[in-house]
Amino acid sequence: MSHFTVLVIGNDIEKQLAPFQENNMGDCPKEYMAFNNVEEEHRPEWETGTFDRIRLVDGKLVEVNDESLYRPATEEEIAIFNGKDRKAQEALAYRRTGWGPDEKYSVFQLPEGAERVQIPRKQEFETFEAYMEDYCGYEKDGEQGAFGYWENPNRKWDWYQVGGRWSGMFKLKEGAAGELGKRSLLDRGEDTRAIERRADQAKKGDVDFAGMRDERGQQAGERWDKVHAIIAGRPIPLWKEILERHGPANIESARTEYYSNPVVQDINKAHDEIGWIDSIADYAGTREEYVQAARDAAGCTFAVLKDGKWYERGSMGWWGVVADETERDDWNRQFAALIDGLPDDTLLSVVDCHI
Repeated sequence: MSHFTVLVIGNDIEKQLAPFQENNMGDCPKEYMAFNNVEEEHRPEWETGTFDRIRLVDGKLVEVNDESLYRPATEEEIAIFNGKDRKAQEALAYRRTGWGPDEKYSVFQLPEGAERVQIPRKQEFETFEAYMEDYCGYEKDGEQGAFGYWENPNRKWDWYQVGGRWSGMFKLKEGAAGELGKRSLLDRGEDTRAIERRADQAKKGDVDFAGMRDERGQQAGERWDKVHAIIAGRPIPLWKEILERHGPANIESARTEYYSNPVVQDINKAHDEIGWIDSIADYAGTREEYVQAARDAAGCTFAVLKDGKWYERGSMGWWGVVADETERDDWNRQFAALIDGLPDDTLLSVVDCHI
C-alpha cells in the first residue's frame, strides 16, 4: 500500500477519477467494473486436488494445524526459536502465540500410530458449490449465475484527497488565486501554505512554474557542489556496472565492492551535511544536466490524468517510459513540456492517491 501524486488536468476531478476507483469499499460504480469468474480456476482443484490431513489411531481425520497436534516447546527448543540457526528452526514445525510475558511456543508432534495422508477434496466437499462457499469463501453472483467477484480492471486508487501529503506543491504568482486541499494527518506542523502562496489547485497561468523551476535548480546546483566537493574528482562507482560485472548470483560480493569504495564511504559519512542521496550515479554527468533534471522535476507528479486517460511513470504508456533512472528523467522532461503547452486557463489539481 502506498501514496502517490496525480496531476488531474481539467475540471471536475471527481468525475475524472471515478473510472479508476478500486472496489475496495464496495461503492465503485458498476459501469466501471467487470466480473471475474473463478470457477475455471477452482474446479480442477476440487475435482482432483487433495487435503493434507492427519489420520489418528481411531480413524479420525484432523487438519495438520489442529491444536491437539502441538505440544509445549522445551527450553532447548525455545532457545532454538530465539537463536540465529535458520536450518535448526526450519527443522522444527512450531507456532508462537502471544507477545512479551504471554509469549508461548508449541511444537508439532505426530501422535503415536497416527499417519499423514492425502484426502480427496471431493471427500470433504461433495458438491462444487459447497467447496466454493465453505472452503474458498465465494458467493454465487445472482446476476452472472457463477462464483466470482466484481472489480475495476482499470483500478488505480482506493482513496484520495486533494493535497494530502503533497499539499502546497504549487507556488502561486504574486496576486494569483488558488485553492488548498486538506493536509495529511501526519503533517502536524504550522500551516504556512497560505502565507507562502502555495496551492493544491489553480489555473495553469496562476502557478509560478518558472519560480518553482528556478528554486529547484538553485537547490540542485548547491547540492551538486557539495557532493562533488566530497567526490573531489575521483571516479564515481556505478552500481549497475559493478553488479553486471559480478553477476546477479554474486550480489553480496557486488555490494561489498560498492560499499567499500572510498567515494561511497565518504558520501555516507557526509549524510548530515548533504542529506540522503538516492543514487551517486545521478552525479556522474555534468552539473548542467543535473540542474536541468531538477528543474524539469519541479511540480512533477507520479501520474497524470488528462482527457479521461491515465498515464504514469513505471508503465508503458503515453511517453513509452518505464521506472528506471533514465526514463525517470524522460518522464520529467515530457511532464515539463506538457505543462508549458497547456492554455493558461487550464485547471490543475494535485491529488494524493492511495492504493
